[in-house]
Amino acid sequence: MLVRDILVQKGNVVFSCHPDDTLADVVASLIQKNCGSLVVLDGNEMVGIVTERDILRSCAEIRGPLDFVQVSE
Repeated sequence: MLVRDILVQKGNVVFSCHPDDTLADVVASLIQKNCGSLVVLDGNEMVGIVTERDILRSCAEIRGPLDFVQVSE
């Protein structure tokens, strides 16, 4: 299977979040959109990506609610 074949099935929609969003917001978005990562946009500039793995690492380090942790952290 080629990447172009995957993109034809997946589509070209890219889901994003903002650096000021909380990790709880990101989790809700990932679940709602049924995806594993979000591009982090500051205005129109891509400044990073946040993934399910990032969320798990934060959970392990913080051991508390994700409502107060921003994506930028």
